[in-house]
Amino acid sequence: MNETAIEPTRPVPDIKASAVTYRRSKKTSRRVILIDRAADLIITWGGLAVIATVFAIMAFLVWVVVPLFTGGDVVGEARYRVADFPQPNLLLTLEEENALALALSSGGLLQVFHPGTGRMITTIGLDLAAPIAAVGRTLSGDDIALGFASAASHSFRQP
Repeated sequence: MNETAIEPTRPVPDIKASAVTYRRSKKTSRRVILIDRAADLIITWGGLAVIATVFAIMAFLVWVVVPLFTGGDVVGEARYRVADFPQPNLLLTLEEENALALALSSGGLLQVFHPGTGRMITTIGLDLAAPIAAVGRTLSGDDIALGFASAASHSFRQP
């Protein structure tokens, strides 16, 4: 058997005797208590405000979506006479904010008018080689194609 020598251990110093003891009051200061109560109130009311906001958003969405499932009604109709065209209208359209209307006749007469009152704003005569036989638009309404009786065609892009 192999014997190992064990060294004697050094004495451990007494920590209690060498440490400076400090005793503090276990009473919580009034300032900390006030800040804790204020934080508690702010967090509680903030959480309740968030919950109320979420319910308000849900109520708004229900209020907006429910009419989509009910039938629609026509609430009004406006009739007005647009200035007389010598040829029939091939295109009658509104701009995106419904503030201006545009009418195009087969002879190339372009009239811009106010759709609510029918008041004429301007009339433009397009210098075309032949009468317009057909008008086509893209789904977005940005492009207009004109077809002529002479089999020629032109397309226009709105700015």
